[in-house]
Amino acid sequence: MLYLFFNDTLLDALDYGGGPGIEGAARTLVRAAVAAGLNWKAFGHSYFGGPPVGRTNAALASGDRDRMLYGAEWFDYWNNTLCELNAHGEHI
Repeated sequence: MLYLFFNDTLLDALDYGGGPGIEGAARTLVRAAVAAGLNWKAFGHSYFGGPPVGRTNAALASGDRDRMLYGAEWFDYWNNTLCELNAHGEHI
């Protein structure tokens, strides 16, 4: 699954769309995980307990579309609940 992202940057990942099947779920998960990683770096350990790498790798390795989408939803919750900036870097 990781071959999908081998040559992409974090900025590329933030532009991923979703899509059907496992590849679409993987892109959705990676987009949310990159945003979560950036937020974790900005807000520290209190953000959600740790960097998103382990959770993301486990979901991707499972090959389970539902698990990937659940992971993406979990990251989206934290990204949209605790983040104090909008997409333009303005306080909300």
